[in-house]
Amino acid sequence: MVGMVVGLVAASCGGSSDDAGTSGTDAPTTTAASSESTTTVAGASTETTPAPDTSGGETAATVTIDGVEYVFGDNAPGDTCNPDLFGGFFVSLHGEDVSTNFGIELWNEGTGDGKQVTTAGMKVEVNGETLDLEADPETSWPAAEAGSSYVEPFTYEGNTASGTIHFINTEVAYNADLAPLEPIVAEFEVVCAAG
Repeated sequence: MVGMVVGLVAASCGGSSDDAGTSGTDAPTTTAASSESTTTVAGASTETTPAPDTSGGETAATVTIDGVEYVFGDNAPGDTCNPDLFGGFFVSLHGEDVSTNFGIELWNEGTGDGKQVTTAGMKVEVNGETLDLEADPETSWPAAEAGSSYVEPFTYEGNTASGTIHFINTEVAYNADLAPLEPIVAEFEVVCAAG
């Protein structure tokens, strides 16, 4: 019985190798190698799809108000862009001429020790007028109640952050005659260069 099984296996291998033009010992090896090669190539093609490169580049923040973009970068000593400061996203940057600045501190719910507040600040000049903008939900002024300035919605992941800021111009916020001040709404985007 064992002889018949060995004979059948030998005959079937022999038949395949004759059709393929190879010897009986080469046929299984060639088939296995061919099968492995196909699997490897297919796996490589799905794993080598290029992903966006966010590992390098320069630190930059863009804040847009009424269609006007204000650009900030690593232009002064002490400027920083830290995408993971105890779980928060922290930025302090200046404009090219260093007379303007932008800072933001973002905290997702559950990050830090739970006591941090998401805030933002920006100083720019518009048509010869200085705007000293602040967004802090816990701060009030004679012309603006607490909670009227804030950063929301926002997201941060990896080395990027974006969202909306509701600023109060502190240059006029102390004039109670202007109450209630409407917030100045800005959109922001930040990319931190890889450290």
